[in-house]
Amino acid sequence: MEFKGELPITTAHRPRRQWFYLLTAALTCPCHLPIYLAILAGTSLGAVLRENVGLALLGFTAVFVLVLALGLRRPGAGSMRAKDGRPSSVSSAGDGDPG
Repeated sequence: MEFKGELPITTAHRPRRQWFYLLTAALTCPCHLPIYLAILAGTSLGAVLRENVGLALLGFTAVFVLVLALGLRRPGAGSMRAKDGRPSSVSSAGDGDPG
């Protein structure tokens, strides 16, 4: 079997991956930053977050948007290939190829 740069993802793993993305989105939602600051108060991480709130807010927002988009994506929506491995824009019917 030749490796073409993509690992096959079974349909059993898709829901688990989507739940992981959605859980990560919930944890990195920028509205939770004040809660994290309160929980981490008195720790080194809390001090770093408090001193860099703007940067933390930007980072949380970027990660939140990315994982939310990945988590809400429909299964198979990112796939541009048909089941036979050809790009989906190529039709196998009527192209003159007998096989």
